[in-house]
Amino acid sequence: MTLLRQLCERENIAIAHEAAPGLQTPAGGVGLWEASLIQQGYSKETIRVYALLVRRYLEDDPTPTTLSIMQTLAGKIQRGLSLRGVANWLKALKSFFGFLKVEGLWPHDPTASIKPPKLDRKERAVPREEEVSKLLATLACDRDIRRNKKKLTAWLVALITTGARRTELASLTWDRVDFEHLEITLHGKGNKDRTVPILPLTATVLQEWHQTLTEGEPQVFPTSDKRGVWDTTASNNMITRLCRKAGIKRYTAHQFRHFFATYVLEHAGEGSIKAVSELLGHANPGITLNFYIHTSKQRIAKVYREAAPLAGRLALLG
Repeated sequence: MTLLRQLCERENIAIAHEAAPGLQTPAGGVGLWEASLIQQGYSKETIRVYALLVRRYLEDDPTPTTLSIMQTLAGKIQRGLSLRGVANWLKALKSFFGFLKVEGLWPHDPTASIKPPKLDRKERAVPREEEVSKLLATLACDRDIRRNKKKLTAWLVALITTGARRTELASLTWDRVDFEHLEITLHGKGNKDRTVPILPLTATVLQEWHQTLTEGEPQVFPTSDKRGVWDTTASNNMITRLCRKAGIKRYTAHQFRHFFATYVLEHAGEGSIKAVSELLGHANPGITLNFYIHTSKQRIAKVYREAAPLAGRLALLG
């Protein structure tokens, strides 16, 4: 109840001496729930997306029941929303109503018995090596980029060579970049820090970018208008324009994290899974296995041709 009282005071919600406050509708508890997510160390982007989904849902269904939630989510599927998209809606609603129930703000959790949709395990869209090479080559010789060239170069090389999340690089400050020992310290999910190595190449492009910034600038990737960290839209728009110039498929910043993980696992072997998990900032190697141990049809065929019984013995039967 101590945390609840602090949150209520912060949101100016009256509370009885020894009783939890009641809510007229669940929507009245959204602010408290957001504050609890902040206290738990959720990222700003996660909180923003969760809150947006919950608020949108409650606009159409102010006092949900288990049946109304199931009907609404089923309707979204019928209208073409992907199962992953529906799973995200349910995940946000479960977090919200779970909080209200635990804190005594709402009498029941209508999502408690609803199971998430079963998702097909699809191969992640990952840039190919030749596409990454073409992207960097275009960046190196394109004369139209100019002003943002060093920034975009540092951004892309850091994404490709560290596997960092976009938000982790966007919030990175220069005091967390150790050029002497070739390390950077990232602030990741769960409000946790991790130190990862960087290549000499990465250090070089970061130093070159640093030299163009105003002296005393704390952010490695500051925004031009000083509004805070570099947001997803701005960084992805720059990458989109570069992909178009390079003549390759459009990729986002997060897909270069997938490229890093897939590349390292393929070249270092699955025995490196623990190291890759720590580099990526996963809570445990099982998450890395679930997300990144996927094989393409081409790789499956190659393994089969090399290892199947009687492989390479065409003359066996004369």
